[in-house]
Amino acid sequence: MKQYKLSSTARAAMTLAQAARRVTAALAIILLTAMTAGAQTPSGNWNDWVNDNNIDWDSADAKAAAIPQSDDGSTVYISTAEQLAYYAYAVNNDKQTTGSASGYYCGRTVELMADIDLSAHYWKPIGWNRYYYFNGYFHGNGHVITGMHVNGDPQSDNTNNNPGYGLFGYLHTRSGGTSTITDLVLKDFSITASYSGNTSEEFYLGGLVGRCDDNTAITNCLLVNGSVGKSGNNRSAHIGKVAGGGSPSTATANYYHNVSVSGWDSGFENYAQQTIGGETEARAVALTISSTHGSVALGGTVGRISGGIIYAPANETVTLNTTADAGYIASLAATGLTLTSGQFTMPDNDDAAITATVSIDPAHFSVNDAGTEYTIHTAAGWNVFCDCLNDNDTYNRFSGKTVRLGADITVSRMAGSQYHDFCGTFDGGGNTLDVDISSDDDRDYTAPFSYISNTKANPGD
Repeated sequence: MKQYKLSSTARAAMTLAQAARRVTAALAIILLTAMTAGAQTPSGNWNDWVNDNNIDWDSADAKAAAIPQSDDGSTVYISTAEQLAYYAYAVNNDKQTTGSASGYYCGRTVELMADIDLSAHYWKPIGWNRYYYFNGYFHGNGHVITGMHVNGDPQSDNTNNNPGYGLFGYLHTRSGGTSTITDLVLKDFSITASYSGNTSEEFYLGGLVGRCDDNTAITNCLLVNGSVGKSGNNRSAHIGKVAGGGSPSTATANYYHNVSVSGWDSGFENYAQQTIGGETEARAVALTISSTHGSVALGGTVGRISGGIIYAPANETVTLNTTADAGYIASLAATGLTLTSGQFTMPDNDDAAITATVSIDPAHFSVNDAGTEYTIHTAAGWNVFCDCLNDNDTYNRFSGKTVRLGADITVSRMAGSQYHDFCGTFDGGGNTLDVDISSDDDRDYTAPFSYISNTKANPGD
């Protein structure tokens, strides 16, 4: 630990143009870019993209490069649209690594590691029929898949196989366990299929999955801004918002908002609109957070927060918890609803809004009425001071202002940077500032301030 005592003998102004030297390392960042940019009309389909960029499916190294996995192969990690497309292709073409069970990585876990945009191409569902199904555990981890568009052709897709259309076609458990889709957000999607044949073979359309069989589970999923439907008639179509057919053994806390279905009642053998247990329409409340130094999370089991919007069924009680970084405080205010101690009743409309305001706690870092003198009371207050110093637009590097140290504190953060240098007067007030900073970041110096200019240090008496 390095200790800096601002003694009362240090009265002279201190110019530190050469007091600190920063060493920066150039980082080469290699980006694997996905062909996913904003809303657009799909071109071709992802299955063709894989064929155009195919790999040696007999090579374990090639498959691991296209579809990252854990060392033991038990878990697949998906971070891009391309990786998800390779994975879907592997399931649909029986590219399993071992054993005879249908489906790639049969019975294994898929972890979605990032938000994904599929809008570049039309999507072919993962496990598109009853013979090539998804059999595993898909964990969305709260991430969002946007821009998925499925344009199904049951006749071309061999209707004897009962094709399914959605992000997943078929969810099925082959031997033991429960195939699961959980904690996933599907947004801005469309599922369509057109058929005018006259036989009675069935097919399935659902936003998340076409058909889910016994010993399957869909939990804590959210579908926003989508449409599911078919055109044509004389065909047995199962159509639903979350799932088109079947009945999962577990289905809880699944919400949809602004999702429409069509075509399910137009044919002579069409089945009634499909719903699964735990599938509920949600209303929406806009959520704004004023600072990155605070956050809002659900405090109960009702609702879902995604993309700055709170989703929950109308008339349900929603509980919000606020969290703020040390040195800050967070508060909630609402329009269009009554908010009491973080709780409110979800309105039966989408017009309400909640704002979380994050402000500096004066118990840690305070300012006088004139706005000319600031006081650091605690170590958390020092961190707030560092944050403020990085905000040039608001605090102007404290130019012409005085910052006082109001107590002995120990800190682990250097204040300022090359472009956020301290330009005011620092008054230590005879207090001790202990600086305990790790050198793991290759910095070759340690000091309370990283950069200062035109600055006075006044330790006081």
